[in-house]
Amino acid sequence: MIHSPPSTRRSVPEKMAAVTEFSDQSRARATEFKRVAKRSSSLSSTGRLLVFAFILVVSVGIAAGAARANQYNLPEPQTIIAREIYDLHALIMWIVVGTFVVVFGAMTYAIIRHRKSVGREARQFHENTMVEIVWTIIPFLILIGMAYPAIKTLIAMKEPSRPERTIKAAADPAKRWTLVELKARGEKIYSGNCVACHQASGLGVPGTFPVLSGSKGVTGPKQAQINVALYGVVKDGKRAAMVSFKHLSDADIAALITCTRNSRANRTGDAATPAEGKSLRKSARDKQAAWRNIEWS
Repeated sequence: MIHSPPSTRRSVPEKMAAVTEFSDQSRARATEFKRVAKRSSSLSSTGRLLVFAFILVVSVGIAAGAARANQYNLPEPQTIIAREIYDLHALIMWIVVGTFVVVFGAMTYAIIRHRKSVGREARQFHENTMVEIVWTIIPFLILIGMAYPAIKTLIAMKEPSRPERTIKAAADPAKRWTLVELKARGEKIYSGNCVACHQASGLGVPGTFPVLSGSKGVTGPKQAQINVALYGVVKDGKRAAMVSFKHLSDADIAALITCTRNSRANRTGDAATPAEGKSLRKSARDKQAAWRNIEWS
């Protein structure tokens, strides 16, 4: 007897049940897809808001800084060398600002763009020779870009032949100078060498360059002030911003000291002489000893 195989055909109710199951699965998948898409869209919106907030904060900061530029910026330079120093400070500041924007901008973009919540997976890698070379060369180039103008300006500051550093005058050290003559000559020397730091008013720059007008250091013993002009200033055992003006002649030193002691709020009524300046010019060994012992308050 031949038996026919059992029928594999589904009944109508079974087919309906299969269709219903497939439809339910499709709706579930669609619902899950919409939920994920909505979440990703929400996170993307959050990322855009963070970027916008960052840009807004930076813009406000720049605007506030510009509004207070006159309050916190260096004083307007009065000489050529002072202008070079001013431009050097500005250049260094913008290099620092540019580095900050590039580095933190890249970090912020990487954090938002490659966050785990949008499905990004961290890659494990190390000892990338090219990356190491790049992040070594770039800082080196930045340092070179900062060092070159800085060294150039420092050399210019030490160059005694520059007209704003030295006032050339045919002076006879043996001449009996009057206080009025020394003061008038000293005012020219002050304008060419000192005004950029101590200002025309003699009030200096708070926290950087000391006040000369009404200063006890200026109106005190002449020898101490002459030493300051010749050898610079030491503060707490370290050389301060005051540089040496030993390239000036004895007559110029005397005129400068006389001017600062008898102008602005200072009225000592005495005059320094070229002979006093000459007597304080030491041998090389004595200069170092004198420089270490100079303190200025």
